[in-house]
Amino acid sequence: MTDAPVQPIFRRAMGERFGLLHPKIQAHYDITSRDMTSWVGRGTLATCGRGAPWFIPFLMLGAARQILFPERARNVPFTVRNYAYVDSLGRETITWIREYDLPRRQRRFDEYIVYCEQRKRPVVLCGTHQHLAVDLELDADPVDGSLLVRTGGQCIRRREGGFAWPRCLSADAVVRQSYDDAEGFRIEVDVRSKTWGRVFAYHGAFELRAEACARVPARYLPHEVRHEADPCPSPALAARVSCCARVR
Repeated sequence: MTDAPVQPIFRRAMGERFGLLHPKIQAHYDITSRDMTSWVGRGTLATCGRGAPWFIPFLMLGAARQILFPERARNVPFTVRNYAYVDSLGRETITWIREYDLPRRQRRFDEYIVYCEQRKRPVVLCGTHQHLAVDLELDADPVDGSLLVRTGGQCIRRREGGFAWPRCLSADAVVRQSYDDAEGFRIEVDVRSKTWGRVFAYHGAFELRAEACARVPARYLPHEVRHEADPCPSPALAARVSCCARVR
């Protein structure tokens, strides 16, 4: 008796659109926990950092749980690590662990992508304790085969449940990963609030290689694992969300 096949998260989420990605990008994300392969990218970000100063307190709070950070810098060496594994809830998971060598310290941004059976879409769980759950929309640019990632609904997760974060207070991310033979892999990330403007952004280039990996190193696993399903917000929160929508 053989185990049922495991479909890669990105291929499952994108369907036929996955075939429009550049072959190098397809190979990058066409992995599962059974492959015992990781992808490690190393490169340099031309620019990297926050938007206006009023975002500093929020980014400092996020940095404590390895979600973004408040510094600004240029020519920042960085590493991205993609591991595929099955987490303690039995979910196929892909890591997006990014390490940034800033002038005065190293920062990390930890993300764990799972496929939500309830909503039939990928969800990224952010930070060391997966407190922030964000819906993802994945697509391919048919012109150059770039991977396009956009964020959707956001939830704050806690041990006892969670609540939907009002869209009027959210920041939306747009990510483009591209490849060409001359420059290799390129990454562009732009996180913006419709109300307050740019929160965080960076762009740069990197080289990527596959490495054998029988087990994900413990330092790249989350401290806590949380469920990705949408919570049911309280009536009071729902009213505030509705109010925000009217203001917008």
